[in-house]
Amino acid sequence: MKIAILAVLIMLVVGIAGEILSLTGIYNVQEVTRNILGVGRLAAIGLLLYYGSLRSRTVFYSLMIVSAGIFVLGNLLEIMHWPGADVFITTGLAGLPLVYSVHYLSKEVKQLLDHLKVLWVWLFVVPVFLRVFHVSYPTFMLFAEWGVFLLLFSLFAFKMLMYSKS
Repeated sequence: MKIAILAVLIMLVVGIAGEILSLTGIYNVQEVTRNILGVGRLAAIGLLLYYGSLRSRTVFYSLMIVSAGIFVLGNLLEIMHWPGADVFITTGLAGLPLVYSVHYLSKEVKQLLDHLKVLWVWLFVVPVFLRVFHVSYPTFMLFAEWGVFLLLFSLFAFKMLMYSKS
């Protein structure tokens, strides 16, 4: 597990560094780093979900799955240009941060990782929501989301590596 966490951390750092270099025009490696960043983010999200508090079968877990399913269904409808896609996309996308925020507020004891997770969920969803509806947004929102996610996963990785028994 330690190797997997370190590999994901390296992918995130390389991907974010490449995206920053591409966005600033210093060096254009956008396609390669976007793929590295995408794989790294998926792996990191998978590890966060697997070892997080939402993995237990709770109402919040079920609502998150339903919201994600509605969002995916809306995207499929959008690809097919069928009516009602916007309603599904909006409902599913709005459901994710709302459900996670209620989950966050319902916790009695909140740690730094909890604060970072809820901040990241909102920083991740708002630009996606704007992008889906073709609204432009400032680039700093990307940098903020990447920074919070890198900090979140770094602290998570540190915690997992310090407390793992293997």
